[in-house]
Amino acid sequence: MSEKVVSIFTPKEAKLRQKAERVNMEDALKIMFDDFSNKLQNMILPARRQTRRVVYAANHAAEWQAQGAELQALREASGVTRSALAKSLGVSGARIARLERGEPVRDARLLRAAIILFLERKGGELIN
Repeated sequence: MSEKVVSIFTPKEAKLRQKAERVNMEDALKIMFDDFSNKLQNMILPARRQTRRVVYAANHAAEWQAQGAELQALREASGVTRSALAKSLGVSGARIARLERGEPVRDARLLRAAIILFLERKGGELIN
């Protein structure tokens, strides 16, 4: 008769495999929880929102300065003062100044388009 020999290591290997699977699941859950926690803190904490805003502004500063210089040159070539432009567009002169300096301005694209349209109608030369 042939007897089947069962290795004594099989149950141990199965237990080790199960333990490894539990550890992997725990690690996956920990990673998911940390990611969720980070996202929640980004939404709640104003300091983190401020940091993201500062990084975004720093990444676009050169582009905004170039566009602002272009707008200022266009405005000066048209002979329009900053205050007259601001009054006709219904915004403050400081907002126009910030846009021309390349600083972050709310609705900058819309304001830039309005300035170009206004100066174009005034007879200024449109610079692309």
